[in-house]
Amino acid sequence: MKNKLLAGLSGLYFVAYQIDKMYKLLQMKKLNTPLISIGNVEMGGTGKTQLTCWLVEKLIEKNKKIAVLSRGYRGKYRGIVSPSTSSAGDEVLMMAKRFSNYLDQVVFYADPKRQRAAGKLFQLGFSPDLYVLDDGFQHYCLYRNLDIVLIDAKNPRGGGLFPAGRLREPFSKINRTDLILFTRCQSEQNRDECLNIIKPYLQKKLKVLFSEFILDKIIYQGQKLDGNYSYFLATAIGKPMQLMNQLKSSGLNIAGSRFFRDHHNFSKKEILEIKKEAERLKCDYVLMTEKDQVKVDFPVAVCHSSIKFFHEDEHILIEEVLNCLN
Repeated sequence: MKNKLLAGLSGLYFVAYQIDKMYKLLQMKKLNTPLISIGNVEMGGTGKTQLTCWLVEKLIEKNKKIAVLSRGYRGKYRGIVSPSTSSAGDEVLMMAKRFSNYLDQVVFYADPKRQRAAGKLFQLGFSPDLYVLDDGFQHYCLYRNLDIVLIDAKNPRGGGLFPAGRLREPFSKINRTDLILFTRCQSEQNRDECLNIIKPYLQKKLKVLFSEFILDKIIYQGQKLDGNYSYFLATAIGKPMQLMNQLKSSGLNIAGSRFFRDHHNFSKKEILEIKKEAERLKCDYVLMTEKDQVKVDFPVAVCHSSIKFFHEDEHILIEEVLNCLN
């Protein structure tokens, strides 16, 4: 009975999605500046923000000016986000903090209406070499020069259409994209399995690349933590168990944990509970992601991860991006 109900709700969701899509396609605008979209067909948790940060880093190295257009999800602020804009969404605030030394080269703008955001930046006199549309695959109001879709290699099909599964739209819609990047791919065997899964859905030739996330370091108040410490993991991300498994497989002692829904804003009561539970378990540190850390006002250990590409896939992706600028 429950499965039938979810299937029915998924059908209604898809009808509403199609209506919204058609309405937005009628409003599509092409900017005078190239635009790259980074998105997915899932509800979240594929690593869009990590890829956006990677792309910004590479473009800064090449002395390019970038404007990142974010919807600022679960944030109230609309406008250019600075490292001190506390009311912005967690992801865009985290990016502004990470690139705080390069704000002459990169601007982060929070607004669910990204077409309006680009117009505001133009009025303010910021002329980027490239716009990056964060979480933009379903944002039809802006024409994109390159569409990048991320797929989680651990669960490529996403379990079906929302609310029965995690998909925002049918998996077959990956044909709209220009490039597919699988994340969390851990072996050549996993790579081959993913290729076999998507092959029946592809109706045109697409570049298909592969990557995984690597734990780089744990930072506490600006210092790298080395040693056998115990941690209490508190996080509000899309796929917390995948993070937990990654941390444990990297050798970290996760003595306890508490998970919240993605983008959750921690209350004072919840922060107090986290501290007390970490203390009860005799943990050395409370551990969070960068995205979580920007929402709390007490010192926590922060896990930093990076993207590692398979074979020559990093160079292929950089080349595709730079081609948009020519």
